[in-house]
Amino acid sequence: LVELGQRAGVPVAYDLGGGALVDLEEEWGVPPEPVVGQALETGVDVVSFSADKILGGPQAGIIAGKEHWVQAMRNHPMMRALRCDKLILAALEATLKLFNRPAGEITGHHPVLGMLCEPPEQTKERAQRLLDSLSAPACERLSCQIEASKAQAGSGALPLVELPSWALSLSPESCTVEQLAQQLRRSALPIVGRVQRERLLLDMRTVFDGDVETVATALEAALPTPNGADA
Repeated sequence: LVELGQRAGVPVAYDLGGGALVDLEEEWGVPPEPVVGQALETGVDVVSFSADKILGGPQAGIIAGKEHWVQAMRNHPMMRALRCDKLILAALEATLKLFNRPAGEITGHHPVLGMLCEPPEQTKERAQRLLDSLSAPACERLSCQIEASKAQAGSGALPLVELPSWALSLSPESCTVEQLAQQLRRSALPIVGRVQRERLLLDMRTVFDGDVETVATALEAALPTPNGADA
């Protein structure tokens, strides 16, 4: 396409989607996504990708490439309607600065990459912490178990990739699984699990260490009383 575009005098645009700035497979063993720099090296005129998803910043779009075409888009009247506001630019700047760190340090400061690259053993330890934080009556009435899980990055990035993880599995005795899931979504800090095999799974890959106690408190509060009324 690059060769054809050059012969015809037509610019070639490559929509990457995810927008990885580093090689995920080489650095952390995560299934690969197209890398922005490598895409530009193919000779395309412009590359577009998401500021969120793999990049992990605010929801926005980024276009990189040859100065002539980027400047033409910056000067177009539609740019006034489509440009990012100051808050998005500030969040994007902070996200991009994380990639100035050595690759080995990025995941410790970058939440999205940290979740993607975390060893499953650490998610299991977090699940055990959550289980240990629950009262004995809550554990019994929720039939709590720790079980292996498969986490997914989402439909927009790495759509078919399953990451080995661990989850706290719940099967309430006084309400349906769907009712418990709905009650947790209504918590002050909404907690979203997934229903699988008639159990509610809370995957620990997307729970921060500092949020374990918050999740435990929400579970205790969402637990129905034996007669069916909310606790």
